[in-house]
Amino acid sequence: MDEQRAFDQGLKEENTLITDLTTCARLSHNKALRLIKLSKSTAYYRNKPRPCPAPKPVLQAVAAPTAPGVELAAPGVEPTPEPWQGKEPAVSSVRQALAEHERQFIVDAITAYPQLSVSGVFNMLFNKGIYRASLRTWWRVAKQHKLLHKDRVSALSPVKRSPTPRVKPRLEATQPGQVVCWDVTFLPSLVRGKTYALHLAIDLFSRKIVGAKVAPTENTSTAVELLTQVLADNPGVVTVHSDNGSAMTSTRVRRLLADHGVALSLIRPRVSDDNAFVESVFHTLKYRPFYPKVFASMDQARVWVEEFVVYYNTVHPHSGVAGHTPQSVFDGSWRAAHRLRVQALDAHYRQFPQRYVGRPVVQEVAGVVRLNGARDDGSVQERVGGVASLLSA
Repeated sequence: MDEQRAFDQGLKEENTLITDLTTCARLSHNKALRLIKLSKSTAYYRNKPRPCPAPKPVLQAVAAPTAPGVELAAPGVEPTPEPWQGKEPAVSSVRQALAEHERQFIVDAITAYPQLSVSGVFNMLFNKGIYRASLRTWWRVAKQHKLLHKDRVSALSPVKRSPTPRVKPRLEATQPGQVVCWDVTFLPSLVRGKTYALHLAIDLFSRKIVGAKVAPTENTSTAVELLTQVLADNPGVVTVHSDNGSAMTSTRVRRLLADHGVALSLIRPRVSDDNAFVESVFHTLKYRPFYPKVFASMDQARVWVEEFVVYYNTVHPHSGVAGHTPQSVFDGSWRAAHRLRVQALDAHYRQFPQRYVGRPVVQEVAGVVRLNGARDDGSVQERVGGVASLLSA
C-alpha cells in the first residue's frame, strides 16, 4: 500500500507540472512531455484508469454424484474394469500398410506415363474409376522409387556436355588505330519497353570513339556499316574485339573482317569485364548530368550521341590516358600539353620545394595498353591514372 500511495503521489505531482507547463508557459502537451523527458505512451498508460480486479471465486469441495447402483472405489484400490474396456473398436484406427501388389501397381502406372506428373497419372486413372490409394500415398511411393517428374525428366534427357571453357582474351595496343573494341547499349524512348540501340566503337590505345550509330534495334546491317566506316578511317586495325551478340558473331561481320585481314576477338560468355573499356564509355555516357531520361525520337537520340562523341573525344579529360583527351592521344598532340605540365610543375617545385618529399614527376600516357593485362611471368600490368606501372610479385 505504501508503494501504491507513493506512486499516486508522484503521478499527481507529474500531472500538475504538465498542467503548469501547458497553461502558464503556453506549451503544447507534446512539448511539455519532451521537456520533462516523458514519452506520450508512458504518460498515457500511467493515467489510464485501471479496473478493480474481480474477487476470485472460492472453490468448495463437493461430493461427486454417483449413479444408482454404482459404488465408488476406496482410495488406493483400482476400480474393477468394465466389460467393454480393453477391447478393440469395431473400426480399427491402426493405419493399414499398402499391399505389395498395390505399391507395384502405382510404380507401373507412373512408369507407363513418363510424360505425366504423379498427380497427372493419379487423376487420369481416377477419372476412369481406378483408385488404389490416396494422392499423398502416390507421392510417397514415387519419392521412394525416385519416380518424381523431375527425376524421370533428368533420366530421359540427354546428358549435356559442358562447353569448352573459352580462353581469356588478351589484347595489346602500342599505338592508336591498332585495336578496336565495340559493343551495343540501349537508350530509352518515350514508349515503355522500346529502346534505341547505340552501336559504339572505341580505339583501345587512346579511348577515342571512332564510330557510333543509333538504330531501332541491334542488327547485323548496322554493325556492318559501323565496322566498314571504322576500318575505312583506320586502315591499320589488326584486331576487333566485341561481345558475343548475334550481330557481333554474324557471318557478314566475320566475312567483312576476313576481307580486311582483321582478327576477331570475343569476350567470354557472361564476363563483361572482358570488354571493360567500352563499358566504361557507356557508364560515362549514361551518368552525365544532362543525360536525357528518355529520347523523344531516334533523330533526337542520334543528335545527342553525335554531340556526346564530340565532347568525349575533344573535351573530356580521360583518367585512363593521364587526364588528356582521347583525341589528343589519338593524334599525338598530347605531348605539347605534357611539356606545359612539366614546365608548370617544375616552376612550382622551384618556388615551394618544402612542399615536396622528392622532385615531382608528371605522368605520361602509357606506351602499351593491355586488355586483361596479366602476363605470363606472373606480374600484373596495372594502370593508375593512365600510367602503366609493372608491379612484380
